Amino acid sequence: MAKTDKERLATGFWNRIESNQATDYNILSLLVATELGPFVDCTSNQADSYLELLNLQRAALLKNSAALGREILSDFPGVSYEELAVEISMVSLSLTVAPLITGVIHVMSNPLLESTPAIIENAKRALPGLTF
Repeated sequence: MAKTDKERLATGFWNRIESNQATDYNILSLLVATELGPFVDCTSNQADSYLELLNLQRAALLKNSAALGREILSDFPGVSYEELAVEISMVSLSLTVAPLITGVIHVMSNPLLESTPAIIENAKRALPGLTF
């Protein structure tokens, strides 16, 4: 069946948008990233990330993050086990979609942090060896 002028116009418009736009990704679902990616940028939203971590397919990621958190907890005095395990989970979750991101990934790894110094300390835990 032939497309109407309106359908041809809509298809052409969408193709032009896709070819001229950079698309960001914000939900950290590997399924969605695989189906619709690659994406230029990824900013993890804490609520969406939390919901993604509740997905039963992420059980191994959570278990491994909890184990690593327990193992390295003594390296980070002043940080609770739960806080460290969440941070590890958030970074690990972001790494699962990293191959489908062509630019930068912004990881919001600790939803409890509000001050700049606390966020910098968190980044030092997540990215040891980098200068801040």
